[in-house]
Amino acid sequence: MKQKALIKYILLQIPELVVLIIALALINRFITIPTWLMITIIVIWIGKDIALFPKVWKSYVSDNPSPMEQLIGMNGIAMDSLNPDGYVKVKGELWKAEIRDLEFPLKEGDEIKVSDVEGMTLIVKRSDNN
Repeated sequence: MKQKALIKYILLQIPELVVLIIALALINRFITIPTWLMITIIVIWIGKDIALFPKVWKSYVSDNPSPMEQLIGMNGIAMDSLNPDGYVKVKGELWKAEIRDLEFPLKEGDEIKVSDVEGMTLIVKRSDNN
């Protein structure tokens, strides 16, 4: 998984490096830059990318669940009655939610648990703590 992230990271850094080299070449046309300085700048630029990879590699892994899917399994509170839909608060944020078990609608203040996500709507059920 980390290898795929590395390949994606490198491929996204190549255009940036090409722009740097072109910029240095253009600057060199107007102001003579010693070759050793141009090479040093390029090496530092590549070093920056190498140093940053361990900090950012997880954001290049495509297998991470979406932010919505990360809410599955979390608890929250019904902000109004859900019969079948309404609003809940999860992690301090207000979300549109729907309950599928219509026999047991939720009332305002009931604890909920997120069981699934459909688009931007949370599918919830009564929390086990109730």
